[in-house]
Amino acid sequence: EDTRAAARREVVSRARDLLSTAFDETVLSSDELLDQVRESVRVEDITEYEGYPAGPRVAGGDAIIVVEGRADVLQLLKYGIKNAIAVEGTNVPEAVAELTNERTTTAFLDGDRGGELIMKELAQVGEIDSVAFAPAGRSVEDLSREEVTEALREKVSYQAMVEEGPHEAVAATDGSARPAPDGHAETPGEGARASVEPTIDEGADRPADTDDESGVEASVEPEPESLREHAEAVIGEGTGMVRLLDGEFRELANAPTEDAFETVRDAGKPPHAMVLDGDLSQRVLDVAAQRGVSQAIARERGQYTKRPTSVRIRTFEELVGPA
Repeated sequence: EDTRAAARREVVSRARDLLSTAFDETVLSSDELLDQVRESVRVEDITEYEGYPAGPRVAGGDAIIVVEGRADVLQLLKYGIKNAIAVEGTNVPEAVAELTNERTTTAFLDGDRGGELIMKELAQVGEIDSVAFAPAGRSVEDLSREEVTEALREKVSYQAMVEEGPHEAVAATDGSARPAPDGHAETPGEGARASVEPTIDEGADRPADTDDESGVEASVEPEPESLREHAEAVIGEGTGMVRLLDGEFRELANAPTEDAFETVRDAGKPPHAMVLDGDLSQRVLDVAAQRGVSQAIARERGQYTKRPTSVRIRTFEELVGPA
């Protein structure tokens, strides 16, 4: 400790001498000089993970931040964020996709169409836990320290985005639905489709002469509107059933768990999601991938020798949280 203290004093003394003799204070203040030194050290920390630009904590950390390019990694390093990794384009590399399956993953992307495309691709081939976006029309590499901090603080869960509505909807960092990246304003009809409670919104907008009938019908026969609600109804209640859903999370089929393979195989309309109150076996997973299932929620994962990248697999606990 004495040696470290002596070395620290020597560095401070040498820096003081340099600042007083070699720099014109009107050109560069001591605070600015210190910031530049800190930033240069952080930039030198950039490494690679399987050939892709990454911060030094990506290889051994429990959580990662997926960004688009090397410049984004460098910008986050300047602000002391050392667990970012770049996909270097809209095609997510296999190495990054596999890493997202092993780590808690936040996608931090540009506020444009490219950012949305990367998010979709990443969700198909890997696992996203949370999503944060730069402000509309901005890039991560252009954000200030305060803007980066705010965006990451206001990140939303990927599942919340899925449940909000169409997959092309972009989540704003405050949790609301942001207009699509082409910049057009969202109409009331579009807002209703993006709402997590479309039945209530649509009912409020109907003419008075139809309110009574539709209101009674909706209250008598409430139906699950989200993947989470279906999972709670099937798995949370211990039904021993499998349920297939379309892209709007409407029920396509219900059957006993032991008939899951045949139910998926013989479904008239290709299902978007499957909720299974049981273990998801390799056999059922394979037929689900063949039929175009994008999301599979099961009580437990099975043991897989091969895992289709087109199906996002989660357990009930991962979706709704521990009991």
